[in-house]
Amino acid sequence: MLTKTEAFPLPFIGEYHGAGLAQFKLYKPFKYIDEDPTQSVTVPIYDPVLDFKTDGASIPPVVYSIIGSPWRGKYVEAAIIHDWECDQAKTLKERHAADKKFLKMLKILKIPYWKQRVMYRGVRAGAWLNKKKILANGLTK
Repeated sequence: MLTKTEAFPLPFIGEYHGAGLAQFKLYKPFKYIDEDPTQSVTVPIYDPVLDFKTDGASIPPVVYSIIGSPWRGKYVEAAIIHDWECDQAKTLKERHAADKKFLKMLKILKIPYWKQRVMYRGVRAGAWLNKKKILANGLTK
């Protein structure tokens, strides 16, 4: 398995925008390098046309004391890549693949096993709860 430095060779650089759950715009590309090159990802710099912003880990405030807050945990790199992959997903299958990759990245980042499982179940529950919204946005099964 790759190390964090091998998997995430670049720091995420950008700035926060918005209120509440702060949105973050990247000003430098951010990369995830996978052992399988077809699974590697580069999140581009902020582009007004794409308008991609990440909110870090979408963690409900009620569980901050257990999991951590959106920008304070060791999982932030995985959350940024996951947000990008979900934003780019065109099918529910691609969304599920993004969730599985998120779990793999949590392992690379050495997040405790129990927390990996809770966070993975959280993104899967989010996908299930937002299925109608996802399909309404043009994604297919």
